[in-house]
Amino acid sequence: HETYFSYISMSRIKLLTKQAQLSRIDLLQVISQKQPDAADYIAQQLGLEKIPEQPIVDNTIAKDQPREPREKLPQAEPEALNPTDRPKTVFWLLHSRETKQQNPETQTLTTTPPSDWQNRPKTSPQHQPLLDKKALLEKLQRYLFQPQQSHKVDVAKIVRTLSKAQHLQQIPRRKLKSEQIHLHIIDDRSRHLTCYWQDHHHASVVMLEHYVQARCSLSVLIEGAPRPQQITEQGLADWQVTEGSRVVILSDLGSLKAYPQRAINQWLTLGRELQRQQCQVFVLLPCAIQGLDPRFKVLFQLLSWEHAALALPLTVEQGKAQVQQLLTVLAPAIRIEPSLLRAMRLAMQVHGEQWQIAAAVEARLWQHEAIQEPHSVAASWAINTRQTYLQAFEGLSEAEKTTALNTLREWRAPLSEKIWYEEMISLTEHTQQLPCIQEDTAQAYEYFAALEQTFQNDEDLDSVPQTQAWFRRLYQRLPKQIVKDSACLQRITDRVYKDQPDFDRQWIDPQVLPKSPNSLQQAVLYQQGNRIRLQVYQPFNLPSYAYSPLALIKLRREQVQLLSNQSLLGSLTLDDSLAIELPTEQPLTIKSDEETLHLQTQQRLASLEMGRDRYGLYAELDLFGITQRFRYIEAGTFMMGSPSNEAGRYEDEDYHQVTLNQGYWLADTACTQALWDAVMGDNPAEFTGDSQNPVETVSWLDVQNFLQKLNEKYTGLQAQLPSEAQWEYACRAGTVTPFSWGENITPEQVNYDGTEPYAGAEKGEVREKTVVVKSFAANQWGLYEMHGNVWEWCLDEWNENLGTEPVSDPVNFSVKSESDEGVSRVLRGGSWIGSGRDCRSAVRFDFSADFRRRDFGFRFSLGHQLPPSTVSRSAENSSASEQLEHDPARRGAVQGHDQAGSGVSSRSHAPRGNA
Repeated sequence: HETYFSYISMSRIKLLTKQAQLSRIDLLQVISQKQPDAADYIAQQLGLEKIPEQPIVDNTIAKDQPREPREKLPQAEPEALNPTDRPKTVFWLLHSRETKQQNPETQTLTTTPPSDWQNRPKTSPQHQPLLDKKALLEKLQRYLFQPQQSHKVDVAKIVRTLSKAQHLQQIPRRKLKSEQIHLHIIDDRSRHLTCYWQDHHHASVVMLEHYVQARCSLSVLIEGAPRPQQITEQGLADWQVTEGSRVVILSDLGSLKAYPQRAINQWLTLGRELQRQQCQVFVLLPCAIQGLDPRFKVLFQLLSWEHAALALPLTVEQGKAQVQQLLTVLAPAIRIEPSLLRAMRLAMQVHGEQWQIAAAVEARLWQHEAIQEPHSVAASWAINTRQTYLQAFEGLSEAEKTTALNTLREWRAPLSEKIWYEEMISLTEHTQQLPCIQEDTAQAYEYFAALEQTFQNDEDLDSVPQTQAWFRRLYQRLPKQIVKDSACLQRITDRVYKDQPDFDRQWIDPQVLPKSPNSLQQAVLYQQGNRIRLQVYQPFNLPSYAYSPLALIKLRREQVQLLSNQSLLGSLTLDDSLAIELPTEQPLTIKSDEETLHLQTQQRLASLEMGRDRYGLYAELDLFGITQRFRYIEAGTFMMGSPSNEAGRYEDEDYHQVTLNQGYWLADTACTQALWDAVMGDNPAEFTGDSQNPVETVSWLDVQNFLQKLNEKYTGLQAQLPSEAQWEYACRAGTVTPFSWGENITPEQVNYDGTEPYAGAEKGEVREKTVVVKSFAANQWGLYEMHGNVWEWCLDEWNENLGTEPVSDPVNFSVKSESDEGVSRVLRGGSWIGSGRDCRSAVRFDFSADFRRRDFGFRFSLGHQLPPSTVSRSAENSSASEQLEHDPARRGAVQGHDQAGSGVSSRSHAPRGNA
């Protein structure tokens, strides 16, 4: 150990700020096994810094040198057992597990998706122009077609004036004939003006139809083009304008563009050219005139589409706020048509002054970063932005949401019902209950339920590629919480993406999926530092020292889902290298397709030494000056007893399923003579060569006295014997073989009578006595000598027939029998004097509660929760009956049994081993 001694030299280590989930005991173990890589890793996790080595004096005792007798440790006061200023570390432990009761089975297709939307509006909506025909002509007439005068004198008007004896104020001139007027329209088709393209088209048609007496022509200015292009019967041609023409420009002159300067310069150049040709130019604007470049007022006659009240310029903050308002009410729409945007803006004006939104905001919204593709037919949302506005939509009043949804509903009338159904399921459950959409929402869920049935098998899936492609697009748009909350959508998603191994399935709850045809298997969740990973459980192979088992979980599908406080952390795939960070001090829920695990945090208490190692979570308690380590045994399900084909089985080993719904803490060794002596003040054992030998020659009632004294001194300890089911569950450690080692054992693994091997194995050593605890390797859960050495008392009263039906948390313990010394109690595990057959995990033995034998010992368990951080002594004047009144498992224990009882086993076969 010289190479790594510097790690553990307590006078020279340097503690760092990082807290670990391992302990120095684990470091000592790997050092003793000469595993430098593991030692380096654990030392790093513990926050220890390696320093230069120093010469070490060899103080070891030769093997042939007699061992000095072990001194009895003083019984310290509980308050002084451990320092109270230790840092607090959090550990996770399995609190409970839930088995999935029923998997959704594949059903026969009984319905088909509805062919049409039952409540579809009867009429299709129409685009609402900024100005109708009458209002538009009134606005233009005042400026555009005022009669123009020629230089010729109007003689007829002079005659009429003089004939009436009226004074001639000025010489009247003759009006120009209408056919001499040339009207030219320029339609600005810049992309940021897409919302107004239909208004431009409407205005152009009105002018061309109404002013038939004028010579009209139409040009368009396409995005990026330097000059307009004239529309002719042969197509687009170079733009030409007759000198003295009247020109109407349908544009914002670049003022609404996100980066307007280039467009402004282009329009100034064009305006100067028209001015040189003595044209009268009128610009019809969708925005406020006051906000334009002042130079435009010299070149053009500026008109606004809107009324003066809404045509006022907006500040930057006002414009952003109004854009956010419109985006919020449009959030349910998966596609935003320009006409829908207009209809929504106008419909919301009924809800007060705050909804009086200017037309210019439409162009600003069309350029907003939340809009990914501002197509002229319909715009789409940028990925993940719609979810934010859907949350804001939930904050609107019911009246505002009703107006918005009614408007949206009208604009879905001519479209496929799939669009409306998708928009309905995107909403929260609260909004879906609004009367205006309640029936439509129900029909939407019916549609997806029927759609799920069409994807039952690969043939059905491949026959509808268009529907499959549509659902892929739908999945990308839907909020992930919607998918998470809908079992139907999760099943469809799983089927549609079945051939894409790189698809992220972490949102899919494995428990909503149909039952997998894969065989049931067991996996183990390993903790590595503050990370967790999933691997196949191999009961006979211990993990490396870098891994600590956290829980076992059953599954058919190779993926589990991790949640913390209902928030998804991610998913783990079996035997994948992926690991997930554990939440800090938060409960953890782990779901497979077969069961759900609930893990809670256990904080390291000042009075405890806690840690994780390759066997799992442990805690060390200082009891009467003696340190005892406990292993946390998680809740779970196992097959108790032995199958009919197990060699050497007895008739009372009924094979049946047992579920333990609560975890518990179990001592990793049988109770030692040192601990018994510290508690009881005597040592009844026969084999007293080492105080670390297990105590024996103790009856079940003697053990109750021992446990009572522990519980009287340490409040909250809840020390008791394990039930028979708890004992066998811990002994098996996840195995189904006769022994936790496999199909057989040898005296090198277990202390038993080697002259009576199991199932034809070779004979071996006979020790004829107990051995020191931890003489043999622990089982896969860190428990020592569960096979052999000493029989271990259990809490249960003997029951010959356990039955074959599944049971939960079985324990055969009644208050009536506690004071009866002749009641038979269960023993488990075999002993040093027994055969290999009697060391099997399933073997059951019994004797009277008052009977003692030199191979009868015990190990004890604690409650689900560890005792409080301050271990306090019970009031000295409290009687034993008062202390046990709160614990029915120990109430009425009999005291004072110092002689060996004469109890006889109630078994039909002979007792195992001669005392």
